[in-house]
Amino acid sequence: MKPLFVGAVAVLATLPLRSAVCLPEQTILYSFSGGADGGAPESTLLADAAGNLYGVASDGGLANNGVVFMLTPPAKHKTTWTETVLHSFGVSPDGALPFAGLVADGQGNLYGTTEDGGSAGLGAVYEVSPPAAGHTTWTEQIIHNFTGAPGDGAQPQSVLLIDKTGNLYGTTTHGGTINGGNGTVFELSPPSGGQTGWTETILYSFGHGPDGNVPLAGVIEDGSGNLYGTTQGGGTCNCGVVFELSPPAGQQGSWTENILYDFQGGNKDGLGPVAGVIFDSLGNLYGTTAEGGSTSNAGTVFKLTPPSGGVGQWTETILYKFTNGGEPFGLVMNQATDLFGTTYLGDSLYELKPPAVGKTTWKEKPLTEFRNGLPSGGVILDTHGNLYGNYDCGGPDVYGCVYRFGK
Repeated sequence: MKPLFVGAVAVLATLPLRSAVCLPEQTILYSFSGGADGGAPESTLLADAAGNLYGVASDGGLANNGVVFMLTPPAKHKTTWTETVLHSFGVSPDGALPFAGLVADGQGNLYGTTEDGGSAGLGAVYEVSPPAAGHTTWTEQIIHNFTGAPGDGAQPQSVLLIDKTGNLYGTTTHGGTINGGNGTVFELSPPSGGQTGWTETILYSFGHGPDGNVPLAGVIEDGSGNLYGTTQGGGTCNCGVVFELSPPAGQQGSWTENILYDFQGGNKDGLGPVAGVIFDSLGNLYGTTAEGGSTSNAGTVFKLTPPSGGVGQWTETILYKFTNGGEPFGLVMNQATDLFGTTYLGDSLYELKPPAVGKTTWKEKPLTEFRNGLPSGGVILDTHGNLYGNYDCGGPDVYGCVYRFGK
């Protein structure tokens, strides 16, 4: 039976959740050995409706190029989660070093990117398909090899976005049409009309003056088909930007970039966002910067508010400045607009609660400190308010693990 996916982080965040006070302890669900089962998982996880977790590990596997894995919850009256390696990345022309998480379509196929490998050694986009009836083996195929040639990207590190018609969107950290290879936003369209291969379209190449460069994170989409994301560098101060890409008005037109916010760095503002952004129900964007915000230079959580009536500049508000630890990953939000995330430095899992009525200050609540490893990637939430994430190193077997924080 093909897995029924409830979606990625943004979808899981819309499910009803219990209060964070019900999240009392951390449990290691699986510890990687660094061998055939993988090692160093660095991505945000994906969950299906049955509670299975899916992710990637950047090391280990049969060729030490990483794996795609599934974790199955314990059977009734049992406590042990079971790992299944869905694909072990081999040697070129297969992909290698999967850093980004997975997305799924309605048929249970999984899609992801690798930073290395592929026919040119500059990364690839892959599909892993569930077993056919009567079989047990998942099947992987490379659906795009990045070449770094003019008009193509190179070395993606982003999770993909899949739209309702099956098109995939993502970013590459290098390549594109601009001299210097500052990165791209790309679209992959599935085969149609007798075609056998996917079709890549470069929607935008970074490097036009003070726009962004080196997008590490993926993009999200609004109801009008506009895409939103971040770049680690670029902008007027080379501190990174938040951007919007709008589709062309006609079939032959070009996508248009709009810089929503240009980070300035320093003690008041953040810089160097490595994670993407998320929406709330009112159209506000939330994200993190890995640095800046205070003399500790430990990063921030920020909010971008759209202009009234859709005309004018977006307004940035710093919701929280990290001083103890820092380098935050991406965010997830529940229906109460509480934000949850992890920080690489300080090894912490935290919650940010919005201001009480009549107040303006968001309140940070540390949920736990990771004493057995370094967190990697963001977290996801289930319907009971449990949080799930990865260590990329540490854990009982040193090579990383998957954890749950909650019941």
